[in-house]
Amino acid sequence: MTTSDGKHFDETSVIISLNDRNEFAPLFASETFEYTIAENIASGS
Repeated sequence: MTTSDGKHFDETSVIISLNDRNEFAPLFASETFEYTIAENIASGS
């Protein structure tokens, strides 16, 4: 994750682990995903 105020920036990693709860393993179209989230987005959106 990278954050910036236009002058300063910081970066970190966010790792989400999924556990298989049945006989079907989770399937994803890609190993990594990238999203941009607006600073003023409402909680729960």
